[in-house]
Amino acid sequence: MSSWRNIFIVVSLSLIIIEMIMGFDVLGIGVMVGIAIAFILTGFPHGAMDLWISHRAGYWRSWPSFVVFHLIYVACAALCFMVFSVWESLALLAFLAFSIVHFADDWDDSLPQAVRLLLSFSAITLPFIAHPIEVANIFGVMLGEGSSATQAELGSLNQYLPMVLVGSLGAVAVIDWRQLPLPATVFAGAFFLPPLIYFGLYFALWHSPLHLHRHADLITSKSKRTVLVAYALVAAVMAGTVTTLAMPAISSLSIADHIIRMIFWGLAALTVPHMILLARTGAPIKHI
Repeated sequence: MSSWRNIFIVVSLSLIIIEMIMGFDVLGIGVMVGIAIAFILTGFPHGAMDLWISHRAGYWRSWPSFVVFHLIYVACAALCFMVFSVWESLALLAFLAFSIVHFADDWDDSLPQAVRLLLSFSAITLPFIAHPIEVANIFGVMLGEGSSATQAELGSLNQYLPMVLVGSLGAVAVIDWRQLPLPATVFAGAFFLPPLIYFGLYFALWHSPLHLHRHADLITSKSKRTVLVAYALVAAVMAGTVTTLAMPAISSLSIADHIIRMIFWGLAALTVPHMILLARTGAPIKHI
């Protein structure tokens, strides 16, 4: 996986240079569309691995059990989607907490769990300090009137974040300085890149490929890989349908704002059942 890590680092640094020289504002809606496409291309295969993870765990072995498992999985995702649309502020805070735990395992297994959690915490919350206006706009799109209170709660973390960031990098340097390029690149992206581009890049070029790599033993045959792709395509069509049906309810939003909202709601809806499945199967956190 070191080669993919190098790709992530090179692409991240290239985008940081582009941002510093010319910025991304000239790309407009294209950036939002690009993020949505990246989410579809990497996020759905990432989640589609749950098909084979659940099969290995024995949750389905026949068509009836296959249907039952997926009904439960989709119901859980739908419930999360509904909670996010009704109690947006609370759901967002819970989603960020889930994400910190979920992404903590993107770092090398040789690092203590506490250090990985600190790295994940820094990677997720650094944009709140580096890009307060952009984050405020995102919260405004997602939370409406409740965005100010949520920003205030998250803003209270700002006084601790520099210490956490420096402490986590220092711990990595002491344990194994050769691992520093990855967190340093992630933090640089969080600081210099627009938040959505940063999160999209991190998810599409590191988190999702890492997950697929760790579970590659489940798709060793061509038939299983074909099923995985088909499974991801079906999920993408279903998500697109839901997005289209939801458009009239938030027609006052621009297309870019609508994409932002659907990405975050979709991530929340998919992340929770994904993590529940891995917890239920007894998979250690390092395989999440």
